[in-house]
Amino acid sequence: MKHLIISYLIGMIPFGQIYAYFLGIGSLKTKGSGNIGATNAYRVGGKALGIATLISDMAKGFLCVYFFPHPWVFSFVTLGHIQFPFFTGGKGVATALGAAFALNIWLGFSLLALWLSTFSIARISGVASMITFLSFPIVGYFFNVDLIMSGFTSLVILYAHRKNFLACIHNPATA
Repeated sequence: MKHLIISYLIGMIPFGQIYAYFLGIGSLKTKGSGNIGATNAYRVGGKALGIATLISDMAKGFLCVYFFPHPWVFSFVTLGHIQFPFFTGGKGVATALGAAFALNIWLGFSLLALWLSTFSIARISGVASMITFLSFPIVGYFFNVDLIMSGFTSLVILYAHRKNFLACIHNPATA
């Protein structure tokens, strides 16, 4: 149980916010989409901030799953990044992707390839994220990932993207 709590707390580390403050950008929660994740960090602060946030968010997911071999650590570090139910953090995609690489490197590459191919077609990060993690239980099945954990994590990430989903329905160009 303590591994789950520790993973949740590690997941809550807001790297995008921290880096934005150090760069003098201020709070990411008041700029762009208001999200603290890598996509908004890129939009607000540029390529360096986006990449640093992406790598750091992936690393916390990877390290938690690597060092805490409990099947639900994946979900808890992702929940921590989203900061559910306390605050609004990121949307969990980079953290979950990093966790996937630690769980099984081929699972990580499969999800990354799915995200990249979807993004290359849709050109919208949120759409690529929703399709990738909607597919996570199916892709995870082929790598012996716990179906309940992968389904739960997918639902959490899809819930975090609910505004993107509604935007796609109402005006696909703004998603």
